[in-house]
Amino acid sequence: MPKSITVAKCEVGFFKPNATFGYLILRSMVLSWLSAVFRRSNSLSYFLARNSERIGSTGGLTLGRSSPQGRVDLVGAGPGDPELLTRRAWNLLHQCDAVVYDALVSAELMASLPSRIERHYVGKRCGQHSVTQDEIGKLLCDLAQQGKHVVRLKGGDPLMFGRLGEELDQLIEAAIAYSVVPGIGAASGCAASVAMPLTERGLAKGLRLITASLSEAEEQLNWSDLAQEEETLVFYMGLSKASTISLKLIDAGLPANFPVLIVENGTQRQQRNISTTLQGLPVTVNTFKIQAPALIYVGKIVGKLSQRQGCLIGPGMAMT
Repeated sequence: MPKSITVAKCEVGFFKPNATFGYLILRSMVLSWLSAVFRRSNSLSYFLARNSERIGSTGGLTLGRSSPQGRVDLVGAGPGDPELLTRRAWNLLHQCDAVVYDALVSAELMASLPSRIERHYVGKRCGQHSVTQDEIGKLLCDLAQQGKHVVRLKGGDPLMFGRLGEELDQLIEAAIAYSVVPGIGAASGCAASVAMPLTERGLAKGLRLITASLSEAEEQLNWSDLAQEEETLVFYMGLSKASTISLKLIDAGLPANFPVLIVENGTQRQQRNISTTLQGLPVTVNTFKIQAPALIYVGKIVGKLSQRQGCLIGPGMAMT
């Protein structure tokens, strides 16, 4: 009997809870909870890492229908200087498989890309198109349908005079995922290089960006509406229409000596800045043999440039 009672006491004593036992149970529960949180955290990190390309390096959304075969990012390259590229554009250019790029994208930028990336040149100059617009859209779709991540690289900001809508329509029709990444526009970039505000109280209360490259099917510009002394006009692709710009704006009421600035190869090492007047614009283009890419600025704000060049550093410091 005593022996039996002793065994019973031992069994009861073994299962009797105490402070140490409670601590061990609590510790085990906490460790289990932390382990579960850690596993979930790793799973989330893994998910984000695997899907970072779709989400975008800066959290941007990929639009259009989900496309298992590939994607296209339509990206602005900025006005010329590679250092003016946005961070998101830089990240996409180093993640992609292929780049489809324009004539206005600098050679320096293209040379900085990894050698593994395919390069497809689709540049257009006045009267010299390497491929048609329809062929560019087809190329984008073909590359994406091969499972490739494609960057469509356009000079300046693709949302301004970049025929963005036509390429978007083709991508949407082919059900290819896409995103749009803006860039610093040529008008802003070139103006910054010469420290010229585009609007300023008392000089320019408005800004107009105008393409001088008009097809025959498009309406002609309303020159009377454009001839406003209190606005800044910026003409894209206007070198071949310099005589027309000069004649039409003077006929519409602007003074013949109204200030004009031509910026050639803006923000790049070979940039040239040439001041003239509306009347002298055609002669200036011919005399200095100005070549594209170049912007033509018209406005009172141009007249103050000489007063603001003293401490300017960079490609825009030399004025002619």
